[in-house]
Amino acid sequence: MKMHKLIIAAAFLALPFMANSALAGDAAKGKEIVDKQCTTCHTFAEQFAKKGKLGPAFMTSPAGQKAGISPDFKYSAGMKKVITDGLMWTDENLDKLLTKPSDLIKGTAMAFPGIKEADKRADVIAFLKSF
Repeated sequence: MKMHKLIIAAAFLALPFMANSALAGDAAKGKEIVDKQCTTCHTFAEQFAKKGKLGPAFMTSPAGQKAGISPDFKYSAGMKKVITDGLMWTDENLDKLLTKPSDLIKGTAMAFPGIKEADKRADVIAFLKSF
């Protein structure tokens, strides 16, 4: 009976690691999604940075960075608030942003409806971490 409880406890302890590995994304697939859904408003990597887009350009990956890393961009009031509060672009926060931006950033001007599929969000996050 004790061995049974030990096995159940081990399974519960392993769940977070299994969930993280299940959400490991594919950067190439993420780039395809970004090219279709994000480049209307954003540019990614220095060679593609162009002025005049609706959203900030990302010369380097935002992953792992504090929010608001594009110095020349005029952020919305909602975004300025989370920048002041010290929001970091962790995998969890990127996932929340990609799910529904207005749930993470109240008052954001980002008119992106979000990505419903967790695997596609994981792919985009993998791409964001790749440059």
